[in-house]
Amino acid sequence: MDDPQLLTKSTYNRIAAKWTREHNTPGFWEKEFEVFKRLLPGGKVLDVGCGPGKHSVFLQQAGYDYVGVDYSEGLLEIARSEFPNAKFIEGDILHLPFRKDQFDGFWAAASLLHIPKGDIGSALNEIKRVVKEDSIGFIALKKGDGERVVVDEEDSGDQRFFSFWQKEEFQKTLEENDFEVLEFSEHPTNRKTTWLVFFVKV
Repeated sequence: MDDPQLLTKSTYNRIAAKWTREHNTPGFWEKEFEVFKRLLPGGKVLDVGCGPGKHSVFLQQAGYDYVGVDYSEGLLEIARSEFPNAKFIEGDILHLPFRKDQFDGFWAAASLLHIPKGDIGSALNEIKRVVKEDSIGFIALKKGDGERVVVDEEDSGDQRFFSFWQKEEFQKTLEENDFEVLEFSEHPTNRKTTWLVFFVKV
């Protein structure tokens, strides 16, 4: 399969239940969410790449009008089953199924990292299209260099496409697409992954 996004989508559909079990980490973004609430105390929020919907819990509990979007039918099936009170819509980040100026903010945890670097400007502009002026956003990406298909060698051999970023590289990309960086931090983990965390105004 040549299309990296179709490859990744196919993998997530196949491993949806397993991936959801292994990534059930309540509170992982707790510190980042406190910053998000400070910057955006309320409003309608789009969870970009919502996966199995676990972020709907704290976003709804905080009083946000929540909508989740993802391209994996398998993950969305789990989301709708586990969180029936939340709204989940199937859609591609590069072609979001929403009218312009619908959201006050967005939450993009570990989703834009599946977008090829050559398409990241298109993805950011789609987000910019559907959010209102002066909206607040959260973006988390994996720190690293380049982009490639990553094979899960320790387990099943599943393949997913990732783009890896350095702070200055992605900050420049944001600014080129009219996103203002409000705050930045790094979030290291015990899985050899360091997350680059950007809070932005659109």
